Amino acid sequence: MLERALAHFRNVPAHTSKECIFIVSSLSTTDAVSLKLIYEQLKMQSVRCSIISFLAEVYAFKKLCVTTQGKYGVALDKEHFDLLLNTFNHLLFYLNKDIKIVL
Repeated sequence: MLERALAHFRNVPAHTSKECIFIVSSLSTTDAVSLKLIYEQLKMQSVRCSIISFLAEVYAFKKLCVTTQGKYGVALDKEHFDLLLNTFNHLLFYLNKDIKIVL
């Protein structure tokens, strides 16, 4: 997942905003390479990664968000999830525009 985001943003101009939001329900990550290396590469490319988790706090996810200056939150219930998701309203505005989204 992180390697895919890194590859996607590799050729994006430096003056653009680069942000990934992950909504996860996992207690681990399956990235094959060193997470520390990927975190630093994302930081060097100015890619901000944020995560909303449905399960317990995961150190690897929180470290990613801190390293890339993103946001990290664990949804306690549906209302809390809505609250966390609404912190990204500035991005939701652009969903109606012509932008590139990686799924």
